[in-house]
Amino acid sequence: MNRAWTILETLSVLLITVVLAAVSYPVFAGVKREAKIRSSGAKLQQVYMATMIYREEHDGGGFGTLEQMGLPSAYFVVTNRFGLSEESMNSSCGAHWSVQPAPGADVHNFVYFPGDGSSPFPDLAVSWQDRLVLYFDQHCNSSEVDVRNRFHEKLGVGVLMGGNLVRRRGRGDLFKPEFWSAKVD
Repeated sequence: MNRAWTILETLSVLLITVVLAAVSYPVFAGVKREAKIRSSGAKLQQVYMATMIYREEHDGGGFGTLEQMGLPSAYFVVTNRFGLSEESMNSSCGAHWSVQPAPGADVHNFVYFPGDGSSPFPDLAVSWQDRLVLYFDQHCNSSEVDVRNRFHEKLGVGVLMGGNLVRRRGRGDLFKPEFWSAKVD
């Protein structure tokens, strides 16, 4: 018997399809976001390794000024990129309108915490040592989060001087070492 589908059967199939899509969308969006965060962490580790090679080649050791530590200037990191591609220095999470970059910085780039090495970085390096954040990604937040507002809860992905990759969620200022010493998510 060759019987065509009734309109009720067709609507039932469409309704089930729509419900399944609505239920699965948040799951897939969460998986996609987590993949971007992990990719960003992998890129941060790669940049960290390049920085440590630079540090070794420039006889860096101890903690203090950029010169004493053998760390590059922010200008070197932005212009030379340790020979890494521009893509490897950019966040996998992308960027959004609420992120205000530092003057002269590309809106997609990771943040190099030492910056130009001016005060208070040398003091922070001496007191925080391996727990001081070296690079971090401020772009893994939703567009509703203002990363400069210390009252907004935000997510930061960073790599510390000791080489540990960290993810921190909390209130505070991503640009302060205290944010990175908070409890891990």
